[in-house]
Amino acid sequence: MKPSVETLKNLIRLVQELVISEKTILLYLYYCMYGKTSPTRDEIKRYTGLGLKTIQKHDKVLELMTAIKREPLKGRSRRTAVTVFAVKPTPPSSLPPIRAILNIPTQKEQAHRILAGEDAQGNNGARTKKDRGVGRFSVMDIAGDEDWQKAKVSLEKYFKKFEIEPTVLTTKNRFAKLVELVIDETLDFDGYCKWYYREKYPDKGFNFGLFLYPNMVEEYRDAEEREGKYLKTSSRLVSSESHKQSVKETKEFFKKIGIMEDGK
Repeated sequence: MKPSVETLKNLIRLVQELVISEKTILLYLYYCMYGKTSPTRDEIKRYTGLGLKTIQKHDKVLELMTAIKREPLKGRSRRTAVTVFAVKPTPPSSLPPIRAILNIPTQKEQAHRILAGEDAQGNNGARTKKDRGVGRFSVMDIAGDEDWQKAKVSLEKYFKKFEIEPTVLTTKNRFAKLVELVIDETLDFDGYCKWYYREKYPDKGFNFGLFLYPNMVEEYRDAEEREGKYLKTSSRLVSSESHKQSVKETKEFFKKIGIMEDGK
């Protein structure tokens, strides 16, 4: 699908109004070209350079704008079909929930403070010992988050309630790391919980620091691959030549709609 001039104008207008960002437009254009191929988020990350959490946030924004519709394919596939729609002027009543997801004005204010030599809280740089390691999520934020609810279903199967208390997720970026695992389409999160319970829990018990440790996750991936259970995503089967062709097609598409100039 090639977006109309009116759609592009409406998207740019929302950027100017600090409702969405250029990343939202990039993701929308990607879906225009590849939505019908039912890409995994891992493939989207590979071709757009966006992080998994960023993709998830902008997906929610596009869905609220009714710009896309995501529908999981039937069966055990981790792929999701993405249908793209023209972007119409967004009703004022729909703007608050969309703004709440990206919160661009706050991001810009924080960036301004950092450039001015202050921290994100406006404390002129130095953070107190009490502030160090404090994440952006409160226990209340986590408790109401849909990704936490998904993670909790699996965690409760294998670990005690007091062990998965979300308080510890408010520090050291732990909640963001947990979300990365939950939305990672190349990882069977429930399978990881089961493996950790079987292989690590008897000797080490459970704590989020160890559970979220990158080397621990990689150990699980290696174990699953050796056992022949690790689900390979199609992105691992894509040859370098086909990847180059996809990049070429993306650049050519951008040129056609005036997003990129020749040679850039």
